[in-house]
Amino acid sequence: MEQWNRIIQSMVERIDGHIKSGSDDAVTLSALAREYGYSEFHLSRRFREVTGMQFRDYLRGRRLAFSLKALRDTRKGILEIAMEHGFSSNEAFTKLLTDYGFRLKSGGKNFEAIQPKYV
Repeated sequence: MEQWNRIIQSMVERIDGHIKSGSDDAVTLSALAREYGYSEFHLSRRFREVTGMQFRDYLRGRRLAFSLKALRDTRKGILEIAMEHGFSSNEAFTKLLTDYGFRLKSGGKNFEAIQPKYV
């Protein structure tokens, strides 16, 4: 199990670095599985065992976290932030914000928490 903890930690660091860099390449389970030499199924199952969440949920949550930080700390527009953090559109980004209990204030640059759904 310790070996899997190290592998998953390495994946997490890679995902975070990729999101922070704003790379145009998508982080995918299949790419990571090829890189680490495991099947997608096996890597996904092990990821969930170690982290307690599915890979896609982790990736979505990390993208959201970095995006929220950018919304808070920069003057960039929502579309620019959404694209920089791997969202396909500002609609996909704002839907995820809403799903996690946030909404944009007028002007689309600030956000506020509404009744959180996942507390």
